[in-house]
Amino acid sequence: MQGYIDRAKENENVLSTLNTNLPVDAVEWPITLIFYSALHYLKAYLKFKYNIETTSHINIDNIINPQFNKSTQLPQSIYIAYNSLYQMSKAARYNPLRQKMRITLAVAKRKKAEQSLIVIKTFLKTEGLPI
Repeated sequence: MQGYIDRAKENENVLSTLNTNLPVDAVEWPITLIFYSALHYLKAYLKFKYNIETTSHINIDNIINPQFNKSTQLPQSIYIAYNSLYQMSKAARYNPLRQKMRITLAVAKRKKAEQSLIVIKTFLKTEGLPI
């Protein structure tokens, strides 16, 4: 469990460094780092609360999706935040925005990603995960 928490915090530390050095419209790495921070925090939570370890994105999606898995009892809002980060991360890595759209959408996408991570971390803290 602690390894996942450490990895999530490493990603957040790298993000903090990047945020001070990247142009505001550079969203690919910040969004990807935010997603992987959330992923590692969720993996830590699943290990902490349910003794579940998972390695694939599909498995974690199925485990935290309240429509498919009632036993983990995660709120829909956590799944929505995770799925939003997953989709934004995929889009940032594999479908980069055209230059015209970049400047307009970059700040909004980055803020949405940061807000999704806050939603996930806040819930996990209330559940007792030591992050």
